Amino acid sequence: MDLCFARDPVESNYRECRLKEETVSWLASAVPEAGSETTASALNGLIRYLGMFPEAQARAHEEEMLRLCPVATTGPRRMADGDVKYRDFVIPKGTILLANLNALHWDPERFGVTSCPATTSPLAPAVATPSILERNPARSRLIQQSWEQAQKDGYILRGVHVDADGGVRGGAK
Repeated sequence: MDLCFARDPVESNYRECRLKEETVSWLASAVPEAGSETTASALNGLIRYLGMFPEAQARAHEEEMLRLCPVATTGPRRMADGDVKYRDFVIPKGTILLANLNALHWDPERFGVTSCPATTSPLAPAVATPSILERNPARSRLIQQSWEQAQKDGYILRGVHVDADGGVRGGAK
């Protein structure tokens, strides 16, 4: 078993590909570290979710942690190179656009509305409906209305209802 991760890039004819030695050195040194953040994030999420949902421990599937707590929550960033019309909105040229990859992992049509797919006692968190608003009075009204609603009724945080005073109702047992 060859444990020298850097051997192939260093011994290749990287100069023919117009790569500098320093670039190859950086690439080779990144290989052992490449998965450390992913692993740490997945384990952190696993411990939190197994603590919240003990009944799910026996039924946990290894693919669920990266779905529930993905390392990258936003996708590739793009800048609008011109004004973009989306539904009734205009996204101005120069706006940075982000894909919310995390939302894809919580698609209720694909995964249901449970906050932990392996549990048999589903919690039904509110499913957010994204809004695209230009920076104008309509956006301010939406934010104000959402804030007033949260102050009155509380909100759902990671599948647990938090009341207006910050108290938790119906949390994990």
